[in-house]
Amino acid sequence: MKVFLVKKGSVVTCEVTAVLETALVSLAGGSQWLYRKNELSRDRAEQRSDRFAIGEKVDAKITQIDRANRKITLSIKVRETEEERQAMAEYGSTDSGAKPW
Repeated sequence: MKVFLVKKGSVVTCEVTAVLETALVSLAGGSQWLYRKNELSRDRAEQRSDRFAIGEKVDAKITQIDRANRKITLSIKVRETEEERQAMAEYGSTDSGAKPW
């Protein structure tokens, strides 16, 4: 049995293995987890699982690890939000019309 060590806050690349109400993903080591529908995107219109295709690679942030129940919560939405905040902090300015968070 392979052991796949992950940490909360890490960004992982997942492969979609099935499309249901949420996107079922496969991580390294063969472990599988489901995304919650509301974690598929920041944009509510993009929170549809049918926008994903089997075999597609998706980056997500690990937001919670429940070792007792062997469950991991993944979020594309959190990763997108944090990347946008970082870009605003690095490249944006209030003089250019950008709004700080």
